[in-house]
Amino acid sequence: MPSIEEHTRPAHAIHNPVADLSASPDQLLAELVDLRRRARPELDELCRELAIYSRHSEINEKSVESAKGKATRPSILMGKPWYTAAHLRDFLRFRTPLRTIHDAAKTIMFFAHQADQGALSLVKIDTRKFMMPNPYGWRMIAIDFRLAQSGMLVEHYMTYADCLAVNDLMLHAVYERWRNRGDELTIGERRRQAQQIGLSRLTNEAIFAEAARSEHANLDEARQAVAVSTSAFARSVVQGLEELISVS
Repeated sequence: MPSIEEHTRPAHAIHNPVADLSASPDQLLAELVDLRRRARPELDELCRELAIYSRHSEINEKSVESAKGKATRPSILMGKPWYTAAHLRDFLRFRTPLRTIHDAAKTIMFFAHQADQGALSLVKIDTRKFMMPNPYGWRMIAIDFRLAQSGMLVEHYMTYADCLAVNDLMLHAVYERWRNRGDELTIGERRRQAQQIGLSRLTNEAIFAEAARSEHANLDEARQAVAVSTSAFARSVVQGLEELISVS
């Protein structure tokens, strides 16, 4: 497996190529808009090759408004006071809907091959988000990388196609509604927040469980005995992927 930037550089030193890290959010985002325009053909070609090798992917460009909100979000700056718009990894992003976990393994190996070929460099491979869902119940495997020609950071994530479809339909709206709300909530709003986040978590877990059951049908008896719950299934998947990464 090629080297991973997060293993060799501190997080504050991993950022998009900009003229001045101390520039204002608006100035940095103006640079990122231009950088994204130049990086998009690179990503388009990468996605075409990924579709041949593994699965079709969907590209998305984060809005400037959303990017500015993330770059100035107090909850992020509290833990990362150095964080700026230049550190955004998802201003240009894409995702791969999975039919099976085998698709995930093939996709990881695709990125490793592209890194070996010099088309990109890996920044992060994060399987923990698949094993440990966020409070909304969302699970995914994330891969951040840097495009070779433009130097732009790009976020890629993948999870089951059904999980993506349900989130697009309704659950992502719950996340958007509450993610930036904090101490100013009224008692009634806190009650609604807890109810909606709880519903999101239960729905995401139910969709994931159904996908896991479909996977179980393709496992041999020994592995079925281990993968008896969604948590156990997620752990077994991550273990398999990590073993794959370690020997590649």
